Amino acid sequence: MYGRANNCRTTFLRGCFSVSLITVCFFCPGCSHTEMGSTVEEKEALEVLKRDYDCNDFEMDDKGRIIKVVLKRFHDDAIMDHICKFKMLKAINLGWSNVTDEGIKKLQGLKRLESLNIVWTPITDRGLAYLEEMTSLRFVTLSPSKQLTSIGIASLQNAIPGIRVFTAEKSRRKE
Repeated sequence: MYGRANNCRTTFLRGCFSVSLITVCFFCPGCSHTEMGSTVEEKEALEVLKRDYDCNDFEMDDKGRIIKVVLKRFHDDAIMDHICKFKMLKAINLGWSNVTDEGIKKLQGLKRLESLNIVWTPITDRGLAYLEEMTSLRFVTLSPSKQLTSIGIASLQNAIPGIRVFTAEKSRRKE
């Protein structure tokens, strides 16, 4: 659909899209669509993700706070310093990234995180152990490997009652 978002200089096709009755703009500097409910720290992190990591796949809640981030492939732990600033974050897709156990450890401050995709990452049982403290987690999607074992998965399931762990065994990582 062509047109402009309220107070936005960018057409819908170029940079704005609707998410839950909100138009989110990632191209207009200072656009009010990305500022409605964010803290200064979140705004700065959002700008860094867009500028330095070419990361533009976000969802916002009805108050304009970032609640979902989908990373493009092959990011590493450095991006996690910025991701963890979104305190209202509910879902993160880290699939096919190079985020390690140390990157996962940085997520421990996200008290509202409910869904995490770590398919085809180098995360090990040690990384799953960091998740055990995140009692808000409800869904984890992963792929088993020699470093990510059934013992680590069972430990996570025992630590967080009701968590659902999905495995992506049939997919193959494209190198």
